[in-house]
Amino acid sequence: MKFGAPHSCFDSRLTCIDCQTQVCPQCMEVCPVGNRCKRCAERFTSHLTKVSPKILLQTLLAAGVVGFAYGSIHNFLFGGFFIWFLIYGVGFLVGRGLHKVANHKLGGKIIATVVSGLLIGALASPARDVMLGQSASFGFDDEDDFVSMPKSGDDSVAAAEETARMSFPNFEKAFKSQEGDDFKGRTLFKDGDLVEHLWFNVESIENGKLTGRLANKPAELVNIRKGAPVSITVNQLEDWHYVNQDDVDVGNFTARAQRRAAHQNNGFGMFTTGSFWMTFGIFIAGVLSPILRVRMRN
Repeated sequence: MKFGAPHSCFDSRLTCIDCQTQVCPQCMEVCPVGNRCKRCAERFTSHLTKVSPKILLQTLLAAGVVGFAYGSIHNFLFGGFFIWFLIYGVGFLVGRGLHKVANHKLGGKIIATVVSGLLIGALASPARDVMLGQSASFGFDDEDDFVSMPKSGDDSVAAAEETARMSFPNFEKAFKSQEGDDFKGRTLFKDGDLVEHLWFNVESIENGKLTGRLANKPAELVNIRKGAPVSITVNQLEDWHYVNQDDVDVGNFTARAQRRAAHQNNGFGMFTTGSFWMTFGIFIAGVLSPILRVRMRN
C-alpha cells in the first residue's frame, strides 16, 4: 500500500484501484469501477468537464428557448400540489434533453449555463413583469380586454370603489392636463335583472360629470352596445384608470382588490411573484436533476 494521501487516512485499508494510494471515505471518489483517489478520478473524468465555447453557446440558446416557453405558459400552471410534481417531472425530461444538447458534459460551467439560459429566456417572456414583481398594475392591452367584471360582494371591492371616488380629483387633474392617455371610467349598467360593470372611454369631465363612450361589448346586456354614449356623476363612478406619461397604469382599484381576494382564496396564489419563483425553482430543480445525477454517479 502506498501512503502519501493529502491528509492522514489513519488506519484505512482502502486504496485507489489505479495507483494503490491509500484513501478513506473522506477523500476517495466512488466510480463505477471502484474507489479512486482524487488525482486518478480527475484523470479519468476530466474530459467530461472540459466544455468548448460552442457547446456552452448551444446549451445557453436551448435553455433560453425552454425558459421562454415556461414563462409563456406559467399562467396556466395551476392545480395545487399535483402541478408541482408535474412541473418537476417535465423539468426532468427537459433536463435530459438539455444534457444531450450539452453533449453530456458535466461540471459547474454546464450547470451555470443552463440556469442562466432558463432565467434569460423567462425574462424575455410574458412572465417578465411577474418575475420582477411589477404585476400589480393589472393594466389592459386593448379595449376589448376591458370586460365586464361582476362584483364579488367582498368588502375589499367596495372599499376599492370608495378609494376610486375619493381619489377622483387626481384622475380629473391628469385628464384635464393630459398627463397621460387611455382615460377610462367604470360604472354599473342594468337591463332588467341583468347587471354588468363596464368600462367607458372618458371624453369630458365637467362639474363632477363624466361623459364618454362604452369601451367594450357587454357580455349579456342588449340595451347598450360598444360605442354607446355614457354620462354619469362621480357618485356613480366605480373605478377609473389611465396610463401616465411614464407608461405606467394608474388606478384600476377594483381589479387589484379582486386579484388580491383571488390570491387569498387560492392557497398557492398562482399569479404572484413569489408563487412564480417557487414553481420556476421546482422546474429548474427538475431540469438540473439528470445532470447532477450523472455527476454523482461518476
